[in-house]
Amino acid sequence: RRLGRRCRKTNKYFKVLSGTGCRGVFSRDLSRDDAMALMADPDAPFRGPGARVIKDSRTTLVAEVSLGVNGVPTPVIYKRFNRKKLLDPILNLFRPSRAWRAWRNGQHLACRSVATPQNLIVLGRESSRRLRVLPHQFWAHDTYLATIKADPAITLGDYAMKGMPSLAAPARRDRIRAVLPGLARLIRTLHERSLSHRDLKAANILIEGDADGPSPSLSLIDLVGVSLEHPLPRRKRVQNLARLQVSLASVPGRTRTDSLRFLRAYLPLGHTGRDEWKGLWREIDVSCHSKVAQNQRRGRRLS
Repeated sequence: RRLGRRCRKTNKYFKVLSGTGCRGVFSRDLSRDDAMALMADPDAPFRGPGARVIKDSRTTLVAEVSLGVNGVPTPVIYKRFNRKKLLDPILNLFRPSRAWRAWRNGQHLACRSVATPQNLIVLGRESSRRLRVLPHQFWAHDTYLATIKADPAITLGDYAMKGMPSLAAPARRDRIRAVLPGLARLIRTLHERSLSHRDLKAANILIEGDADGPSPSLSLIDLVGVSLEHPLPRRKRVQNLARLQVSLASVPGRTRTDSLRFLRAYLPLGHTGRDEWKGLWREIDVSCHSKVAQNQRRGRRLS
């Protein structure tokens, strides 16, 4: 926990910045010139000639840009969290903003050796110059976060829904069985270290390097929904596993046997009863049906 708090203040790893209408914290691996340029105009990277927009929605704007990291131009994922509600700037006085939560949670994962891209800078643009607040409370209209881009990389969702359908059935089955053990280890490590991710879906899991290799390397992204709680309640473990199951339900070629292989790999070896997986399987199934029904009531598409 002490290591996880390093990202909140100035030390040999991070530095707090405060400018006119903008506040933030940046990693000392990031070029100071780039950090000051972002402080002066947080939206400038989106307008840059080399920027490649990845996502542009009502709630977020995400682009791939280049920033100096340890003196080397490096591909970076730069994200702006737009206001979801008009009251968001006021609510950020009483709770951490989405950008700050993702920044803080990224440090929680990194210091517990859970794979995730490295954080570089978090910014909040203030709506009032007269109000000075703590960095993690950002009285802000918009907040920003930059992380190092894994290259090459593809989300598990894109790989499953775009890469696998073109494969023959035997090759597709082999790829599913190659990914499952690493996926189970990642989630087990997350939970063993008292962390949960309420939005644990395929789109928020990254396959780094060669996705078609024998043991793909996986990491977690979009960490706004991560929470730290010790001991981690069973209900949160079940919710995480159910959310992942729902997001992978339509993967072509995936079977109930593959789901069982994943669950048995997720459970810690030697520390669970022979039939304990059955109770967890049933709880996950109930939670999956509850999630599907909830989305149907709200008219929201499952992702």
